Parts: sequence; structure tokens; C-alpha cells
Amino acid sequence: TGAVVLGNSVTVDADKATGVDSSVTFTSTVNADAAATQDWTLTVSAGAGAITLGGSVGNTQALEDLDLTAATINLNGASIFVDDDNAAAATATFTGAVVLGANVTIDGDKATGADSGVSFTSTINADAAANNRTLTVTAGTTGTAQFGSSVGATQALAAFDVTGSLIRLGGNVTADQGAAATMDFTGAVQLDANVIIDGAGTNDHGVNFTSSINADAAANNRTLTLNTGVDATGDITVGGNIGDTQALAALTITQSDTATFSGSVAVTASTGVVTLTDTNSDIAFQGGLTATTLTTAAQTYNVLLTGSSTITNDVTFLNTGTVTLGDAAADILLFNGGLDTLANSSASLGGTV
Repeated sequence: TGAVVLGNSVTVDADKATGVDSSVTFTSTVNADAAATQDWTLTVSAGAGAITLGGSVGNTQALEDLDLTAATINLNGASIFVDDDNAAAATATFTGAVVLGANVTIDGDKATGADSGVSFTSTINADAAANNRTLTVTAGTTGTAQFGSSVGATQALAAFDVTGSLIRLGGNVTADQGAAATMDFTGAVQLDANVIIDGAGTNDHGVNFTSSINADAAANNRTLTLNTGVDATGDITVGGNIGDTQALAALTITQSDTATFSGSVAVTASTGVVTLTDTNSDIAFQGGLTATTLTTAAQTYNVLLTGSSTITNDVTFLNTGTVTLGDAAADILLFNGGLDTLANSSASLGGTV
């Protein structure tokens, strides 16, 4: 009870060999005594018990590393800093289900040193969806941010923003509470599971990927579903390539305001299905699309395929908006199984179809 200052690297162990594990609670802040000259770590193990951080960690004197293990990890402080600049790169690990009792920022991004990663092995949820909790994880330009399970599955978040050299997603992400916002994934994304990103709520939340999205291995047949609602705030943007090193097995746009894919998109693993269900305006593949099957729905959105594309099976455009196939002489669009346009308001052709 009270502010904790680490004068050395500390391990707190309440994980009993046979008895009922004890819980560990810090009611206030935890800091190093002198981050500029000392590199301190904090390791807390509570086994089947709970760990509660009641205040910020490293907010005045950063730690080198933080490792927490418990059945439940309650993060009730605003910030966790594991960015001690003169310390070696480390990975802050949260082994157990995490519950956000505050808006939380976890920072491993160092000013000059090698960035530290952040790893969650289990679920992350708000204490209550109505509390509109936010989570920001920053692993800098060299650290990895890893999420081993779902985020917001039982108590959704209001915002979720992640930065890292690699962002590994091992479960669904739901951030659809509170005011409209945009989920930002700044860095290359790797799918370690089939992933649904859901921002469709009373106030729709968009999603922005700044870099590439790939499966962990093409043989794992990973799928990605994006659902951001059809409000004006529910935009989907992907700034890098999808499946350029490890192709996806499926890509689904459930709902969005607009969906823009700036790079190439490869959905060729297993069944290789791209499904475009409902969008308020445009779904634009600006860098080309390679897929086995392209499925559309009888909704009013527009489809734009620009850049060179290859679709193996027959494509029937059911959307009632416009269809744009190519916008430059160099564009080559191959519909190996055939091409049909039905109720589209107009069709525009550019390049070679």
C-alpha cells in the first residue's frame, strides 16, 4: 500500500506448490530508483491468484522489464513504461487474462536504445464495456507486439491502437464502444489465427493498417474479416500488401463506409475466397487482387479493381453500384472462369480485361 520504488530487480512469488495461490496488489505507482544508471526488472507470479496494478508503472523512472503471471491481471493504472533507454531490449509479458480497469498505455519504445516488445498470452477485456476503456501498445520500430488471444471478446474496448515492427494477432479484436474512433495498426501484421476485427457499434469505429498483413504460414489457411459498420466513421484502409509473403485463405468485408486496399492483395491459400458483403460507398483494390473466388452481394456499393488482377473462378458482380475494371493501359485483369455484370449502375473498363 503506497508508492513502490525498486532499488534492485525484484521478484514477487505468490505461486504456491500445493496450497491456494495468493494474490498480489500494488495500490499505487511502481518505479525504478534511477533509470538513467540502473536497469531494474519486476517479476510477479500469482499462479491461480490475481495481480492488480493500482497505479502506473515506470511513469517517472522506467523499468527494463515487467513480467506478470496470474489467472487474472488487473491493470488499473494509466501507463506502463518498459522503455529504460540504456537497458537491453526485453519483452514485457502478461501471462494470464488481462482486465483493463482504466485507459492503459504500455510503452516499450525507447528514445535511442533497442525497443522492447510486449506480449499478452491470453484475453484482454475491459472491466465493463460501458466504461469505454482504451488500450495503446507501443513497441517502437524494432519491438514486437503479440496478442495471443482475443481482445474485447466479452467486454469490448472503445479504442485499440498498436505500434510495432511486427504485430501478431492471435484472436479477434472488438473495439466498438463509446465515441467513434479508428483502430490503428502501425507496423506489419501477422495473423497467428483466423481474425475478426469488429468496430461496428452505435458509433462505428474504423480500422487502419499502415503496412502489410500476412498469415503466419500459408499452410495455416488464415482468414481475415473486417467489420466497421456503414457509418461515415467506419472506414477500412490498408496501406501495405496483403498476403505478399504468406497468402490468406479468405478476406471478408462484412460492413464498412469505404474500404481501400492500396497495395496488392493475395488470397490464394486453400479456397482463396474474397467476400464483399456490404459497404456504404467504394471497395477499392488499388494494387491488384489475386484470388480463387470473388463474391459480391446485392448492395449499393461500388467495386474498383485497378492494377493487374487474377480471379480463377467465374465472377458475377451482384452489387448495384458501379464496377471499375482497370484504370491504366498497363492494367491486365484476368477472369479465368468468366465475368458477368448484372445490375450494376455502370461498368468502366481500362487496360486489358
